Amino acid sequence: MSQQFPIPQTTRGPYDATATEGQVNFDVPFIVFDGADLQVRIKPVGETVFGPLLLFGVDFTVSQLAIPGGARLSLSVGRSAGDVVRYKGARLAKRETSVTLGGSVRSSPLELELDKVTVTLQELRRDVGAVEVIGDELVVVQATLADHEARLLSADEAADLVEQAQGAVEAASGFSSTAQGYAADAATYAAMLGANLFDFALESDPATPGYDWSE
Repeated sequence: MSQQFPIPQTTRGPYDATATEGQVNFDVPFIVFDGADLQVRIKPVGETVFGPLLLFGVDFTVSQLAIPGGARLSLSVGRSAGDVVRYKGARLAKRETSVTLGGSVRSSPLELELDKVTVTLQELRRDVGAVEVIGDELVVVQATLADHEARLLSADEAADLVEQAQGAVEAASGFSSTAQGYAADAATYAAMLGANLFDFALESDPATPGYDWSE
């Protein structure tokens, strides 16, 4: 563990913070090396799902970087009371140090590099741990696009979803056949009606005494 940046055991989020009226600043309880290492979403008060990812540098900024006690997240727009701000670490690993053949190795840059690798591994462990195998049963991860989370389905649940989908396809096929039958009937009726209209004396003036529309 680095003495400069001690890294405790943590999953680095996700954390939910409930905003007060107009709040823009939120404390992040883990070390952040780059503002782009945070993923931030907001669930407005009264809503049931979180919105899309906020854009770093546009929707939010991050200060107090590389401080063991944590960082500060600042939104560009104040939130309403009751809004939920969700954030988590999502560092995209990159190499920032180099060691040349025969050159010297300095401890401070090396420690910093190892700290960054550590937090990346913590986040990887968090995300991998979100998928579990329950006993010997096959598990399917179903993505919920609305709130960008996932839940686990057993093999039986997954099979039920497939069966429901197949039933929906069959029902749609039945509706299609019925609609085609109605269309054919309508064409027949239209043809019959057209034949009758052809025999109508439409050129006659209904005001003529003794007018008969069928003659």
